[in-house]
Amino acid sequence: MKWLKKIALLLMLLLLFAYCAAWIARMAGCNPSADTMTRIEITRGSIACLEATLSFYYTKQKRMPETLDELTCGSEEFPALLRKENLVDSWGHALVYTKKGANAYEVRSAGPDGRQGTRDDIAQEIRPAPLE
Repeated sequence: MKWLKKIALLLMLLLLFAYCAAWIARMAGCNPSADTMTRIEITRGSIACLEATLSFYYTKQKRMPETLDELTCGSEEFPALLRKENLVDSWGHALVYTKKGANAYEVRSAGPDGRQGTRDDIAQEIRPAPLE
């Protein structure tokens, strides 16, 4: 449970940072390109937090989840790690989680244009370490 508390604290701090960064950008009267850059950084941070959550899940469950929804559904043996609203990018688009190989996964945001598979997508490959 100590790990779960640490992960929850890390997620809360990252979300607080993201909201503060967005608020500061709005208050400073940033132009749209600065706002877009802020949203990109917030989305990268969200994906990094999701990667840490997936690593924790992998360590405890001895497998990667089939879908991100598994992280939001708790059970008697294992609590929910995230809420559904944590699985979106800073534009409100759902993050996409796919298996890329035997031990490779990817989390992807559609980016500013909201379309998957374009140059502005934000992606992170995840390769869990082999369990001992």
